[in-house]
Amino acid sequence: MFNTYITALINSAGMMIESFTNRLWRYATVQEVYKYGEVSTDTLTLGKAPALEVTAVITSDGTTDTTIDSTTYQVDIYEIPGAVVFDPVPTISQNLLYPMQINYKAGLADATEIPAPVKSAALLIIGHLYENRQDVIVGRIATQMPKASEYLLMPYVKMMI
Repeated sequence: MFNTYITALINSAGMMIESFTNRLWRYATVQEVYKYGEVSTDTLTLGKAPALEVTAVITSDGTTDTTIDSTTYQVDIYEIPGAVVFDPVPTISQNLLYPMQINYKAGLADATEIPAPVKSAALLIIGHLYENRQDVIVGRIATQMPKASEYLLMPYVKMMI
């Protein structure tokens, strides 16, 4: 039971760090959908960083899904956030709100790549969550997330525009 609780705290701290920094620190496969207005340009920004590789770009007309040939787009994984650049811009259905989906792999493939300040922030958050298990503790002043963890994470925050 204790190990289950600690595992839940570790996962919660990971989600909090990923939310705060707008980055994936754990390896994940992402399926992202794009609105019609976003797809009318030649560049689509990937929402999760760091992007490792795009596995598929799929358009839909509502009845049929079509995988776009990878020779008609380039993937920029070196910028944060990553992007898919089309040449030419694919023809898409105007009848759907979300006519395009991009599947890609993101995050760090190896946990040893996680910087020490991020690991330290995780430990601070886990300790904070463990010590403050209730929403409200009678007789104590309510506190937020430890500010030290925010200071440690600030250099890794990816601003979304």
